[in-house]
Amino acid sequence: MAREEFESPDPRDPASYPYWEEHVVRFADQDIFRHANHVAIMGLFESARVEFWGKLGLYPFPEDEGVMQVRTVVDYIGQVFHPGTVKIGSRVMRVGEKSVIARQGLFDKKGGCCALMSTVSAYVDYQAARSKPFPPPLKRFLEDEMAKRGLPWSAPAV
Repeated sequence: MAREEFESPDPRDPASYPYWEEHVVRFADQDIFRHANHVAIMGLFESARVEFWGKLGLYPFPEDEGVMQVRTVVDYIGQVFHPGTVKIGSRVMRVGEKSVIARQGLFDKKGGCCALMSTVSAYVDYQAARSKPFPPPLKRFLEDEMAKRGLPWSAPAV
């Protein structure tokens, strides 16, 4: 089955991300071939995504309502090795009535795109355990975030 085309802006381009986190690839993250394994890569994405939600003011999550991840899609494009560091860019990709899609790109120390993740997070009433529409001010804020593009980015020194 052919993979679907990437959206625009191209998520493999670091300039498409306004928010960045840098992470160290740990010894424990590698497999027998010294590649970071898929569980470790998903953990790196998760850590960066929580920081991203914090920068947007959505984390720490309130007690009554907030976003809850309901879907994750990962495209593995290149290899991540130990020892090393990675940078993960994050942005709002799409906003719906009750959900938001975050796009993230994981880049190696030379600036090459190694993996992409998109996550769908529903806006949820935690007490009722049901999704609900975004409050209008939050929806407008997230829609404004969709237009943001990259900050100056450079690969870490090798």
